[in-house]
Amino acid sequence: MTATTAVVPGISAVGQRQGEKIDALDLEPVAYKLMHPELGAPVMTLTEADQHIAAYRCFLKLCAWYPDEAIVPSQEADEAWHAHILDTAKYADDSEQAFGYFLHHFPYLGLRGPQDAARWQAASERTRELSRAHFGAGLAGGAGRRCHNGGSSCNQNGFCNGPGACKGGSALDWPRPRPARTAS
Repeated sequence: MTATTAVVPGISAVGQRQGEKIDALDLEPVAYKLMHPELGAPVMTLTEADQHIAAYRCFLKLCAWYPDEAIVPSQEADEAWHAHILDTAKYADDSEQAFGYFLHHFPYLGLRGPQDAARWQAASERTRELSRAHFGAGLAGGAGRRCHNGGSSCNQNGFCNGPGACKGGSALDWPRPRPARTAS
């Protein structure tokens, strides 16, 4: 049986391949980290970790498909992103595999004055629109809710991150291939 790949309308062939590469990333170590945080941090269930990873994959795809736009991740995607970044070697390899460059995290968008806050709000709204268009789910919370670091945006020049909370929705619950898990 051959796997078929769904074509995403309006996304270039390069973007399609990047999306496939993002789907192929082994993010099980990130899920493990989310479920086994530092002492005192909240512990996630497997279901919660999987939801965070799904939101993160959606965020990464939007970054790949819209490299010149500021993409603002949901709180869940941001938490998964932070866990991924902590494994610096894996994150660097995964970034190179998916994007062809290191996807930098810029945590200052929206924090540098009123004009910057307005840019952050506009980027948040645009991200919600793109999320609804591609994944059938908008981001809850939106520009009124800040993540712990104030947010950022996404492009090859080093912007990525932000507010919101991406929960539910068709694409966020998609089945994905994964290695077998052992009981812990």
